[in-house]
Amino acid sequence: MYMVTTTWRHDKPLDKVNMRKLLSELKDRKNSNDVIDVIWFEIDEITHGSVLIYSSQEACEKDMEARNNNREDSGLKMLREEKGETFAIMSEL
Repeated sequence: MYMVTTTWRHDKPLDKVNMRKLLSELKDRKNSNDVIDVIWFEIDEITHGSVLIYSSQEACEKDMEARNNNREDSGLKMLREEKGETFAIMSEL
């Protein structure tokens, strides 16, 4: 598996209902076998974090291209991003 964590700053307070709706729409995209899970969480009222879990680095790269196209007009600013191959997962030990 391959992980991506990010932190995002919004122009105004988080609209959690709309964000859940957006995530639900993203879930229906055709690459659902490559994207294992996406988790969004509140850091403060204008900042959210995300954890994306992919089946592989290749799946991540393919999905990120599509996600970046959607982000251009979103009004979000990425504050940080980390990516990497998983090497230990507690639930699998």
